[in-house]
Amino acid sequence: MRGNVNIVWFVASLFVISCGNEPTYDLAINNVNIIDIETGEIASNQNIGITANRISIITENTIRASNEVDARDQFIIPGLYDMHAHILYSKLPQKENGIDYPWSEYLNLMLASGITGYRDMWGEIPLAQQVRKESKEGKRLSPRFTITGNFISNVSWFPGGVIVTDTMEVKPKVDSLIKMGVEYLKVFNLEPEVFKALMSYAKEREIEVVGHVPRKMRASEASVLGMRSFEHLMGVVAECATGFEEFHELVQTEMGVDITLSNHPLLTELDIEACTSLATVLSENETWIVPTMILADSKVKYMDDSVGLFQRPYVKNLTESDIKYMKGSFNYYHRTSSEERWQVLRDMREMRLKVIKLLNDNGVQILAGSDLPNPLASPGYSLYEEVNLFREAGLSPLEALQTTTIKPVRYLGAEDSLGCIKTGYIADLVLYDQNPLGELSIENVQAVVMNGRLLNRSALDSLETYSRERLKNYIKPYPY
Repeated sequence: MRGNVNIVWFVASLFVISCGNEPTYDLAINNVNIIDIETGEIASNQNIGITANRISIITENTIRASNEVDARDQFIIPGLYDMHAHILYSKLPQKENGIDYPWSEYLNLMLASGITGYRDMWGEIPLAQQVRKESKEGKRLSPRFTITGNFISNVSWFPGGVIVTDTMEVKPKVDSLIKMGVEYLKVFNLEPEVFKALMSYAKEREIEVVGHVPRKMRASEASVLGMRSFEHLMGVVAECATGFEEFHELVQTEMGVDITLSNHPLLTELDIEACTSLATVLSENETWIVPTMILADSKVKYMDDSVGLFQRPYVKNLTESDIKYMKGSFNYYHRTSSEERWQVLRDMREMRLKVIKLLNDNGVQILAGSDLPNPLASPGYSLYEEVNLFREAGLSPLEALQTTTIKPVRYLGAEDSLGCIKTGYIADLVLYDQNPLGELSIENVQAVVMNGRLLNRSALDSLETYSRERLKNYIKPYPY
């Protein structure tokens, strides 16, 4: 599998019962409408038989099994993936109110929303190994995941980051990360010459580089050098803007307000020709894009309706300190920022939507990611909002749904066993009471099958209630 992906296998109990010559299965999902995630076609009133963690049969005939689900008038798709989240770290903080960082609660809430896989963009390798071990032994049910480990940067931004400021530091630092067990190298920011040296050595060590486009470089250059995925549209929106050359010159000498996230007056107008040219480079070099559009969207929604933001269902999966921090920080922004500044944020939201549409139309591969646990992100809910924002950008419902199902699996090189509902494939599935190609809502999830194990609505409710209660006691150390 590409990128040294280690898939978490949850070993479900196997109960095979003989009944004459009629085969029986561990789990049967009967009378269900199967959505072909590649074509959007719907096969009505189908019956799925699952043995252990694999789909054994799909038939028009009712299936007998140890556990049977009547899914009449419901719809089933492959499990969802969140391709940008930060879950598996426990050292920030060490302990507060008797509870560590709530990584376990986040995993529970992701699973309860139908997320059966994710990409951990910064986490602790020993903790990842622990979770995988517990999952394999049947002690824990977790989404499968890949992990980058500590990020690489030229400045100390977060504890645990690997600081690289000189080309001579590249090899020993990369070697230490690979020895630690990272599955990708994540770049936060590097000087251009250091980044080039890192890309060269990463190819030598056959490990992929993902993360942020270095601020002083063009996204097209980073793509040509072989960076596998770009996060947050950093560098991409800039190179698609009419004011890019002036902005790029500015970045060489100063960071400026919000240049990190490319929120700048010079970047609010789309240059179709330049963006199309960039899209060609990204497509030719197989550079994947993870927009995390939800962050820019939430900022604007709070700015225009600060009360309504906290009445949205997604607050159910936030800690009390998340909400307190969001209210405090945005109240501060309202007091200290001008209307012109807010208008830039509104314009940048629209600019990002235009860029996503243009990239998709020109063959660039888009992946859905929530950037959990950013204070503007909520486990499960934010991924659904991200996919629906892709629809707002102009992707078809099927194209948007593919960014969180089949495309992540292709990115991971696991399309021979995941991402489709076919005989022989691993049973990672989500069951909805509404067609997700019509309305995609977390509220419509009726059941989740994780590696062959069924979590019905009652089990999902219990998992959510337990995890939300635990989150109430957690206090995050803000600001980030």
